[in-house]
Formats: sequence, C-alpha cells, structure tokens
Amino acid sequence: MAQQLKIAAGVLVLVVVVVYVWWCWPSQEKLESPQALAQQALSAPKLEEQEQACARLVTVAGKLHKSGPRNPAREPLFQVFQQSKAPTVRVAAALGLASIWDYDSMEALLAALDDPSVEVQAAAKQVILNLLELDRRRFPPAVSAEERQAQAKEMRDRWEDFRRVPKNGRPSKLEAWQKRLAVREGEKE
Repeated sequence: MAQQLKIAAGVLVLVVVVVYVWWCWPSQEKLESPQALAQQALSAPKLEEQEQACARLVTVAGKLHKSGPRNPAREPLFQVFQQSKAPTVRVAAALGLASIWDYDSMEALLAALDDPSVEVQAAAKQVILNLLELDRRRFPPAVSAEERQAQAKEMRDRWEDFRRVPKNGRPSKLEAWQKRLAVREGEKE
C-alpha cells in the first residue's frame, strides 16, 4: 500500500511539473515587431492590410503580458490610434489599448469622444467605460448631440475622480489599479 502511495505521489508531482512547464515556460514563438506592424497599419496600400496589421499588433500586445507603458507595443498602438485615417483601424487600436490597461491613453480617448467617426466615438466610449469600470447603464447610446456631450463631460469628470488622490493619504484609484497590474505582471515573470 505504501509503495502504491509513493507511485501515485510521484505521478502527481510529475503531472504538476508538466502542467507548470506547459503553462509558464516562455514561448519560443517569434513575435512580430510592434513598430513594423504599426507602420503597416498606417501605410499599407489597402485598408484590409491596415486592419490586419493592426489586429496582429493587438495580438502581439496581448502576448507580451505587460500593461500600459510597460508593454513594448503600447507606443505603436497609440501611434496607430492617433495617426490612422481609417476609423476601423483606429477602433482596433483603441480596443488594443484597453486590452493592455493603458490609462496613459485616457486623454486621447476622451478627445476621441468628439471624433468625426461615429465608430471611433463608440469605441472610445466603450474603452473609457471599461478602464474606469463605469456602469454602462448610466451611459446608454446617446441619441442627440446634447446627450452625447453630457455623457462625455461626465466621463471626463469620472476620470478626474479616478486619478484624484484622496485627502486621507490613500492612493488614487488610478495608482491602486496601476499597482495591481504591476503586481500581477510580476507574478507572471
């Protein structure tokens, strides 16, 4: 009986080690350059190629397992969001910034609430609501320009509250989130 327990324990340890190595071992996958993908997303001759390059850039950003400015794909994503002329590419870049929890892009996202493209406006709104963890029911799709402007003002106010340091000396919600993200990333390394 003791021998069987030892064998079972050995097999269990082996399974745990294999699972750990499988999940945590650094991938040998060669990732595309975020800078090269950003250039393709901005200058490819066809819109479809720009969209595909931006989608691959978002994928690379996710595989780097870093948030915000610690993610090497952050600057290229932000560049695409700011400079692309194609609304669909800008939407993908905005969602990519949200996927890496990039609070440093918040001012540009808030500005995008007034973008000429309805698609970019909607994506910016979605990203802001996600990053600030706001209740979507409070921000239904606006039907008039006046309602849209009122929602944009409230989101800007919420952003100010999110980054304001309380008088009790505790960190702001923004600082707390950034610390949680940094700790989470430290656990993955």
